Amino acid sequence: MQSTESLIKATVAATATICTGIWGKADVWLIALLVFLVADYLTGIAAAYITQQLSSKIGFKGIVKKVVLLAVIAVANIMDITLGLNEVMRSVVCGFYIANEGLSILENASKCGVKIPSKLLGALKQLQSEDSEV
Repeated sequence: MQSTESLIKATVAATATICTGIWGKADVWLIALLVFLVADYLTGIAAAYITQQLSSKIGFKGIVKKVVLLAVIAVANIMDITLGLNEVMRSVVCGFYIANEGLSILENASKCGVKIPSKLLGALKQLQSEDSEV
């Protein structure tokens, strides 16, 4: 029993170390992005269900896009490390994708019949446009 517990702990520690090396520390930017990625996928499924356009092919395409997005975050993290940028590049890229995912969540929510607060929509568009200029 104890060896199984030790193996699980070692596996979790090794996985966390590898993930930190690839995507950087689990700061507010990365955590927010991961939450938005999951929320976007789930609201996309809900919108597709409500509009009767549910498709496994489209759903798989969405997952592939999210995996590629995480690859871009890894590139930004490696650039930060290589160039000594103190997580600036990764934070900017995360912010850009948070804005994109946030807008997509709002679009999906709208398709589900949920009213969207205009201030929230405006804030996400502002974040997206600020990140586009960097």
